[in-house]
Amino acid sequence: MKEQNKGSFFNNFFSSIMRGKKQTSSEKEKQDELDKFYVKALGGDKPPEATPETITPVPEPPVTLKKGETLESIARALTDDPVPYLRKNAAEKLGQLGDKRAIEYLLKGIKDENFEVRMYSARSLGKLADETLVEKLINTLKDSNEYLRDQTVEVLVNMGSIAVPPLINILKSNNWMLPYCAVKALGRIRDERALKALVDLLGDDRNVYVQRAVVESLEKIGEEVEDELARGLEHEVWYVKEKAAKILAKKGTPKSIEILEKAIEKESDEKLKLSLQECLGTLKSRFKRT
Repeated sequence: MKEQNKGSFFNNFFSSIMRGKKQTSSEKEKQDELDKFYVKALGGDKPPEATPETITPVPEPPVTLKKGETLESIARALTDDPVPYLRKNAAEKLGQLGDKRAIEYLLKGIKDENFEVRMYSARSLGKLADETLVEKLINTLKDSNEYLRDQTVEVLVNMGSIAVPPLINILKSNNWMLPYCAVKALGRIRDERALKALVDLLGDDRNVYVQRAVVESLEKIGEEVEDELARGLEHEVWYVKEKAAKILAKKGTPKSIEILEKAIEKESDEKLKLSLQECLGTLKSRFKRT
C-alpha cells in the first residue's frame, strides 16, 4: 500500500510540474498582453530576439596567478597531469595569461591525446600569435600525423590576419599537403588578401584535393568572384565545375546567368550538365528570370 501511495505521490508531483511548464492558449494571450503593457510602460519597443549577431561578446576577465602558482606549474599541469580536464584548464589559463613563454608548452598541448586539450591549446596559441610562431606552425603542417595537421590549421585560424601572408606564400609549394592545409586555413580566416592567390591556384591541376579546397574556400571568402569562378567551370575535374556552379547559383549576380549558360552548352557529361542546369534554374529564380 505504501509503495502504491509512493508511486501516486511521484506521479502527481511530476504531473504538477508538467502542468506548470505547459502554457494554455489563454495563458499565452495574457502573457502577450502583459509583455505589451511592460514594453509600453518602459517607453520602448520590444527588444529583438537574441541571435549571434545581436549578442555582444563578453570580454575575458584579466587572469592573475593564485598564491603559490607559477607559469611553470601551470605548464607542468598541461604536459604531465593525468586528468584531461585539468590539462584542458591549464591550456586555457596559459592563453589567458598572455605570456609568450607558454608557447613551447602549448605546442606540446596540440599533440595531446585528448581532443579538448588540443582544442584549448590551439585557441591559446592563437592568442599568443607572432610571426615566429607562424613559421614554426607551417613546418608542422608537413607532419605525417593528420590530427596534428588539423590542430595546426586550427591554431593558424585562431591567429587570424597575422597568419595570412605566410599562408599565401606556401600555396605554390611542391609538397601538396602544405597548400591543402593553407587553403583550408585561409578559407576559414576569410581574409580578402587571399582571393587572388586562391583564384590563381584554380588553374593548378596537380592535386584534386587542393582544387576542391580552393573552390570551397572561395565560397567562404568572397561573393564577388564571378569571373574567377567562371574559370572553375572550365576545369577538367567534374567536382570543381559543379562546386563553382553551386557557388554562382547562391552568390552570383545576373552576369552569372550567361556564364552558366555557356558552360552548359560546352558540357558533354549529361549528369553534370543536369546539375549545371539546376544551378542555372536556382540563379534565375533569384532574379526572377525565365
